[in-house]
Amino acid sequence: MKYYIVTGASKGLGEKLSDQILELGHQVIGVSRSGHAEHNKSESYHEIKSDLSNEQDLKQLMSNVMAIVDKENVEAIYLINNAGGLNPIGAVGTLKSEDILKSLTLNVAAPMILSNDFIRETEDFKCEKRILTLSSGAGKRPFHGWHCYCVGKAGVDMMTRSIGLDQGEKGVRAIAFGPGIMDTDMQTQIRSQEVQNFKDVEMFRGFKSDGMLRKPEDVAKAIIKVLHDPEAEQGWITDVKELEK
Repeated sequence: MKYYIVTGASKGLGEKLSDQILELGHQVIGVSRSGHAEHNKSESYHEIKSDLSNEQDLKQLMSNVMAIVDKENVEAIYLINNAGGLNPIGAVGTLKSEDILKSLTLNVAAPMILSNDFIRETEDFKCEKRILTLSSGAGKRPFHGWHCYCVGKAGVDMMTRSIGLDQGEKGVRAIAFGPGIMDTDMQTQIRSQEVQNFKDVEMFRGFKSDGMLRKPEDVAKAIIKVLHDPEAEQGWITDVKELEK
């Protein structure tokens, strides 16, 4: 059996990823705060409710995941660090300390902890093992009002490179993938901002009105393709635009 651990599995891109992996006949371990009633109807879907911005939830999460895996019959296992969030939105100097900590826990600490624990827990697995983490253009250049999000996404790119260096060519393969701008709840949140909090809000409103937002189901297909790419380099940082060239 092939297992896919998907964080943020109940909505948006995570939901579409879970849908497509289930359609391929594989096992999905879906991690989310709210759960997914339709996915739970499938015998191949295993739900774990967890808040990835909560330190206590993170400590036990990978152990709970591995309790589901049939270790005698695992053919391949993949961790997809999909969960993330924009909040808090606002200029540096206006943010609350607790909101900064919550953002960095969700966007950086959670992928780091889960990746670390995944590598440790699967050390004896004699099968293909890969980690794919959702990256963003916001990790390459700053956006006004996205201080925490930009720092977080820059962090997961470096995390991917660091895992690649530590694991080497024979270890767990690490990939970071930028999905581009998608028609999800996150984009709705962006378009609802006041200009004083996010100076580029009109540009993002234009992405919607001009039909430039990708469908999450199309991006999910691209992620599955990248995840299984036999030529994937260790510590590879890529994005959906590269696939479209």
